[in-house]
Amino acid sequence: MGGLNLRTRDYALFGELMRNGGRRGDVQIIPADWVAISTTDTAPADVTGFPFGYGYQWWMPPQADDEFFAVGVYGQYIYVNPKAGIVIAKNAAHREFTEIDEAGVDYLSKNIELFRSIAEHYSDWEFPG
Repeated sequence: MGGLNLRTRDYALFGELMRNGGRRGDVQIIPADWVAISTTDTAPADVTGFPFGYGYQWWMPPQADDEFFAVGVYGQYIYVNPKAGIVIAKNAAHREFTEIDEAGVDYLSKNIELFRSIAEHYSDWEFPG
């Protein structure tokens, strides 16, 4: 996500495109096989040095169940959880986003736990009307 100058809504729309396997409506914009490969853990945590697996610019959290995320410098995120039907886009200017907090927890993991909690809460939620 480094070097992209997008609105939060645009990040969310890109995440939604990835959540739908590269499709928007009836149009396949990104090849489905590329979406699948890019969101597959091909560089596990012991290789990346982070507690996450890695695909093509997408990261897989520990114990990922078909979820993945992109993270930009200073803590921008696109979190995608296809099973829950959730995409979360977050903009930020957090210079220490890769650091460890005073409790010994890294901010990347804290953000993913927050996104997972939101996804769990809203995955069964239905829009009114």
